[in-house]
Amino acid sequence: MLKLSLTLLFGALVLCEGCAKKAPAVSPPQVALSPASSPTANVAPRLDASLAEVVAPSPLKPLAEGRRVRITKLDVGPLEITVPPDFKLRMQGGVESNPEANLEGPDWRVVVREPEGGFFTLKQEREMLLRSDPGAKIIHAQNTADGFVLVDQDNFNGPSKYSAQVSSPALKVECGAWGLDSLSDAERAASICLTLGPAPGRGKSHVR
Repeated sequence: MLKLSLTLLFGALVLCEGCAKKAPAVSPPQVALSPASSPTANVAPRLDASLAEVVAPSPLKPLAEGRRVRITKLDVGPLEITVPPDFKLRMQGGVESNPEANLEGPDWRVVVREPEGGFFTLKQEREMLLRSDPGAKIIHAQNTADGFVLVDQDNFNGPSKYSAQVSSPALKVECGAWGLDSLSDAERAASICLTLGPAPGRGKSHVR
């Protein structure tokens, strides 16, 4: 009887051991990584190239080399301006319209004249430009000791012609070029206008 009981007990132990082997293993719970512990959490986001800071163009400067042209036939004091060697002075108007000095080069000209609408600040000029041509692109807009410089590209039928304007209230004139084909021409016209100043002495208009 005792031998039978020991046999049954041994069988029960073997059976229980087999059950334990067949029981599925319990996986440890997965711990979600917080944003701070993520491998890419400390990596700075890449900036879109289109959001990069736009570098403002350098301020325009007066034309460094050329010859001085004297202008005395405007209804203001005598003036002088520096132009490239191949530019020539031609006066226009004076009977039914205010006289203006045309400094003509091979491909375009610079005009010096009294503004018909008077003088405005740079802010006012920009506002008027954008009201008449909302798509215009303002490339240079800088104040000077006397007035301002404004270079823009019109957009009446898509990006097109360039213009340059220098306002000089102290000299009672504006100087500029309009309808230019390239930005480099407009910037060169502005640099010519920035050389405009009062002429010493008196006399007729001449080139020297």
